Amino acid sequence: MIGFLSTQASKDAVIARRMTLDPVVGRLGQGILAMRLAEAYEEVLRKAGVTRYLVVVDKRNGQLLGTIEKVFGAKPYAETEEDFWFRKEVA
Repeated sequence: MIGFLSTQASKDAVIARRMTLDPVVGRLGQGILAMRLAEAYEEVLRKAGVTRYLVVVDKRNGQLLGTIEKVFGAKPYAETEEDFWFRKEVA
């Protein structure tokens, strides 16, 4: 396995949580893999009738914030002590 994106269980919202990418693929490979995972995730949500979802990024991964903003096409709308929160519309 070279990557996965998990969903947090919630009755109020769809929340994308942990994205894990194998460092063996390198930085460029991780960026491409992140984009493909996000596209596949959105396609599943679209087919399920979801129109919006949340993405939560742990601040310990803050060095990836720029990449995450590009992959999800959004800036954080909220911030807690531990996380950045993104709101994403399903295209």
